[in-house]
Amino acid sequence: MASSGQPLTDFPEERLGQPGLRYIQAPATGFGRRKPPAPTAVDLEFGRPVLQKGQPIWLVKVKGVDSPEAALALKGHTLLSSQAERTELEDEDEFYIQELVGAQVVMHDSKELVGTVLEIFTGTGTHDVLKVKRLQTEAEFAEEGLRTSLIPFVKDIVPVVHREHSVLEITPPKGLLDLYTTARSRGSRERAAKQKKKALAQQRREPGVAKAGQPEGQSAQKPGRQPRRWNDDAL
Repeated sequence: MASSGQPLTDFPEERLGQPGLRYIQAPATGFGRRKPPAPTAVDLEFGRPVLQKGQPIWLVKVKGVDSPEAALALKGHTLLSSQAERTELEDEDEFYIQELVGAQVVMHDSKELVGTVLEIFTGTGTHDVLKVKRLQTEAEFAEEGLRTSLIPFVKDIVPVVHREHSVLEITPPKGLLDLYTTARSRGSRERAAKQKKKALAQQRREPGVAKAGQPEGQSAQKPGRQPRRWNDDAL
């Protein structure tokens, strides 16, 4: 039974069309950026390109996957090849994504550390885009969560790539690094929610605590309600 999938390589004929040793990796389970399980070695029997709803995909046959149920069990898995089988890139300005992900990003002139490449966005237009995890202090990370910036992967902005040292040197235009997004992880959001809940519970256990600008010993009034007083002139 053959399985189908979207190719994530620029060399599908070599990676998917030629039989031989390959590896299947199951998707990571759970929330957040969990590390996926180790790949399993498999034998690729054949592969060929087909069209599905007008989109090119590849149909591959893995040895031992002989039923629709077995093929369905591989949904979401990734078929990998060994790094030793990678084709030598002829253009010095071409890179494999694996060479860029995890690389350090530094300023070209000062060599100041900016961050680390998390992933590459392809197909965004005329160029690829680097998603960079920005350098943060522990206090900054605790307050705002993960900080990331998007940096176009073009020669004018990333003029130097050190393959051997896994370092990218950048010359960003003014204001580019001032643009970033923040996102708390699921764990940090849960901790913040628990801390807030604990603080509210503590306030409820201390009803006599005065608010700022309120005389000590006077209990706090509920929002929107004023203390009722008698009008002495009406008596």
